[in-house]
Amino acid sequence: MQAVHRTPEIVATPAAAGALVALLLFGGCRSDGTMVRSAVRPESRDDHVVTLDTGMHVGDLSWNRRSTKLVGVGWYQEGHQRVSVGRRLLVMTCSGRSEFVSVRHSDSSPAWSPDGRRIVFARQRGALTTEQSRLLKEPSGSTSHEEIMPVLEQSLVSDLYVMSATGADVEQLTQGKATQTFSNPRWSPDGKSIGAIAINFGSRTKGIWLGPSVCGSNGASFLPVPDPESAVGIYSLTWCSNGRRIAVIVSRVSVRPIQVKRVMYVIDIDSEQWNKVAENSNLVWGQELLWVRDSEDIVFAARDNAGLSFQAVNMNTGETREVLRANSPAGYDFYEYSWRPAGNAVAIIGYRDDENGAAADALFVEELHNHQLARLFSGGRISDVTWSPNGAVIAFVENGNRVHFISVEAR
Repeated sequence: MQAVHRTPEIVATPAAAGALVALLLFGGCRSDGTMVRSAVRPESRDDHVVTLDTGMHVGDLSWNRRSTKLVGVGWYQEGHQRVSVGRRLLVMTCSGRSEFVSVRHSDSSPAWSPDGRRIVFARQRGALTTEQSRLLKEPSGSTSHEEIMPVLEQSLVSDLYVMSATGADVEQLTQGKATQTFSNPRWSPDGKSIGAIAINFGSRTKGIWLGPSVCGSNGASFLPVPDPESAVGIYSLTWCSNGRRIAVIVSRVSVRPIQVKRVMYVIDIDSEQWNKVAENSNLVWGQELLWVRDSEDIVFAARDNAGLSFQAVNMNTGETREVLRANSPAGYDFYEYSWRPAGNAVAIIGYRDDENGAAADALFVEELHNHQLARLFSGGRISDVTWSPNGAVIAFVENGNRVHFISVEAR
């Protein structure tokens, strides 16, 4: 573990339209209804870096509810084609301790239960050998279609499992068919249900699997996506706070003319209806959406040449308005981000290569009450940024094997 000190650098103060609306929506309220203004700044105590083995990579980070531990996926990469070898679940603490909690080499997408006692994850049905991984990454000129397809299908199909936070009591939640896969599981707010993306490569059906979080219980259901033929992917599964609705982003492709578009849906769990609430070809997918507390608004991000535009869409009216504009500094490209749970600040990764072609990324934070973009960290290649549930720590990965924990506080 290495201690580091970071001082925020104010790099921009853009005049964003809708600032008053943003403050009213996201400023946060105490129990007595008074507004809370939140500033992000490093605390006086040290921040921490957990350095893992050389050649190891970690990703898919998820916090426990107490904001004391992270679970992620750890793996090694070999060869110039970066063949992944072994994917196991890894638990890390802010103080620097880390340990593997799964023994199989085919796990992904872990998520901690609301009570912090269990972890749900996806497990590949048949783990690939090193040779099979190389076959997919580095096929030779003589490799036939018949050789590749069985390995490819094997690499894509997974079932859902739950286990204790220590890795014990592993139980299988789903029993998928040969061509059916489940991925990106997310707990409902009360911890009683789990939602996941479900795809059947054989029947070409896609949708959301909903089921109880206790193995052996009845009540699982499948909610098929509308117009499955044009749907090429489902992303960003996010529960609302009362657990009765789920928001997702669906990527669609039309053939005549060829066009890719991204559509946000809100799924009503009781009626199983998919309601389209937004459509934007520049909509950022793969990032969790933000449900605005005590309202009918969801915030998503759209990319443009200037950076990221965070927009709130009303689920009932479809009205969309910009609530935050994050303009990327010169030379940086914005994409991956994480909202503070209170909704009053967002952490954004700025991607950049230096004059030698080496990664020179930075981590920025922009707050809604002052619209100032502050640079908290500059380093190598940054990924997997995630804000702790208590809003006090931002975690992210640098260069694959260095997990940073930067302390921030509200004032």
